[in-house]
Amino acid sequence: MSSKFHNQIKKIFLEARELPASQQNEFVKREAKGNHALESEVFSLLENDAEQTILSIDEPEPNHEVIDPLGLEKIKIGTRQSALSEIVFSSKGRVGIAFLIVALILGLFGVLTTQRTKAALAKMRGQETLTILNSNVETLHYWIKNFQTTTELIAADDQIVESIETLLEQPKPSETSNNLDSILRVPLAKTNGFTYIVTDLNGHILYSPMSEYNGQRVGDRFGKEIFSVAGGKPQFISPFYPLKKDGQNEYYTEKPMVWMQVPVYNKQGEIIATFGIGRNADTEFTNMLRTARMGQSGETYAINKAGWFISESRFEKDMRGNGMMHSETNISSILNLQARVKNYKTSHDLLPLTALANLVIANADAKGDHESKYLIEPSEDYKGAQVIGAGVWLPEYEFGVITQVDAKEAFAPAKYLYVLIAVVLLLLLSASAYSFYSARQLVDMRGAVNSAIQLGQYELKKLIEEGGMGAVYLAQHRLLKRPTAIKVIRLDKQDQASAKRFEREVHLASQLTHPNTIEIYDYGFTSGDKAYFAMEYLNGRNLAAIVKSSGAMPPGRVVHILRQVCASLFEAHTLGMVHRDIKPQNIMLLNRIGLHDFVKVLDFGLAKPFVETSGIEETRAITGTPVYIAPERLKRPGLAEPSADIYAVGALAYFLLAGNPIFSYSSDLDILYQVLNEMPKPLPETVPQNLARLTFFCLEKSPEERPTSIEELKMFLDNLAIEYPWTSEDAQKAN
Repeated sequence: MSSKFHNQIKKIFLEARELPASQQNEFVKREAKGNHALESEVFSLLENDAEQTILSIDEPEPNHEVIDPLGLEKIKIGTRQSALSEIVFSSKGRVGIAFLIVALILGLFGVLTTQRTKAALAKMRGQETLTILNSNVETLHYWIKNFQTTTELIAADDQIVESIETLLEQPKPSETSNNLDSILRVPLAKTNGFTYIVTDLNGHILYSPMSEYNGQRVGDRFGKEIFSVAGGKPQFISPFYPLKKDGQNEYYTEKPMVWMQVPVYNKQGEIIATFGIGRNADTEFTNMLRTARMGQSGETYAINKAGWFISESRFEKDMRGNGMMHSETNISSILNLQARVKNYKTSHDLLPLTALANLVIANADAKGDHESKYLIEPSEDYKGAQVIGAGVWLPEYEFGVITQVDAKEAFAPAKYLYVLIAVVLLLLLSASAYSFYSARQLVDMRGAVNSAIQLGQYELKKLIEEGGMGAVYLAQHRLLKRPTAIKVIRLDKQDQASAKRFEREVHLASQLTHPNTIEIYDYGFTSGDKAYFAMEYLNGRNLAAIVKSSGAMPPGRVVHILRQVCASLFEAHTLGMVHRDIKPQNIMLLNRIGLHDFVKVLDFGLAKPFVETSGIEETRAITGTPVYIAPERLKRPGLAEPSADIYAVGALAYFLLAGNPIFSYSSDLDILYQVLNEMPKPLPETVPQNLARLTFFCLEKSPEERPTSIEELKMFLDNLAIEYPWTSEDAQKAN
């Protein structure tokens, strides 16, 4: 839609809305002068009458909005409060006594409407808790299944099976010397295993790192599970405190644990023993229940049949602070906190279980399918707050899962609804037709009045980053509901070619399809001096942040990262495009499913300024970080050659290996002089010589003395990757 067409629609609409309904049709047709598209747009606005109010930048309206440093065009979405107010005040002198009658009628409608809205909101919130609950349960199922698979693979190892067969042959297993500890050290570390246990089919402990228990029979906690495992059925054992012996005394370990116990098969396919791995319950198990939550007060936790927490409470720290839990920081809420209602007056008495805990536990003994259920009637929880939520009992694991959120937060939109009704009643100076219209609007309302900043099909949610050239926002596509990053760039008002240059460069960047290159979805222009483009939203950390927090990286990791950066640049160079702004801030590391340390290169081809400058000023505009600029570009700022990207990759490599930039400087003049005239200090001695030589090869002052192409540089890195491998397991540990 052109700006001229937009202004025509707005002018005719604003004038038509002031006329009586009987005159609007004729007025619009006359003003449109046969333009049917214009007629259609105006009639559509009149039919909705302020469901959307289009504002220009010159006509701002105060509202609750996201931070907008660039002054973007605003589109208010919500109720028709502003337009209704205009109508009311314009007819104030003509209403008289009828106002009281109409206000009373509207009040009655308001009461009915709010009740219906609150009921609908309660049902919606109940469904939301179910969705979050089921999402967390699915994640938990996946984690436990993976835990089982990992344990089974370890138990099937030939060396481990042979060691267990040796244990079975010994008359006194507790005195048997074996090599299980050395064999299991590596796989346990890779699977976050804390300890392990081997038993015979009668439940006697053949071997455990806690040698005082070798040869003894397992306790009641394991007895039933061991019997099932001996029959060929792997068992997940929910969190409990394992006992340890100190002389004649037994005591609980500091950390509660979860176990996976699986059968051990010999070469003939016969079950000869059981093998189990134990993990701390306050790490992965608890984290699995925190993948999703509702609002600021939402949480998901697991309880056993007695109502005890078997995962950490999200509010553990707060509960220690107000005396609701033991103040010692090493005491976890796991198996130390019960899901019972909190009443300070009778806090020392055994109070009943919470309504949600009762909902789950009551379903524990039910036969058949165990369905998720929710409670939308607020009830007191273990912290003393009124909550709503959902829960389900998982019979295969013998524990329940609960998702809840404070009722105050869940039903907050209803408060705004009451306020709106009061405001409308005070402002209402119209006839009964407007009263019914307002009542209908209130029925459709689902929450408080919101406002958003909108660019094209994207609704901006919050400001992520602001720089000298523009800003980056977290946004959402209106129809697809897909999280998106929106970068808004200021154009030069005086340079008409800047828009065409932006369009050309973003079009070129959008052709980049390499997995290591950030994907561009869309682009457009605002009504002012700004352009924007939409790109994929990345949840990760840039290299600058990682090095700042963790220091220099090992050679294998650096080679792994640089190979991916070069792969991205190779595609760009092939298409005739130079990045011009390779730096740690523009390289992001992600953890994708099955992939760790996955690289995304940002800001392709879009860092070039739209205002032509010179010298230091242009250098800053191009990269924002002068230390990564090639010497030839300092002499010729407009130069864009692939060799400049190769230099930047070398500077990036130096930063990752040393933990600091190639030069230290106090001003831009210092860095300019060093880039042009000095070589960086040698890398630490811990850096392999061949990798150090390649780094300084890229940092040569003359482009002719660097690698001839990014393809050649990647070939060198591929060879180094053989010598310095970096596996997914290495990446997982580093993260």
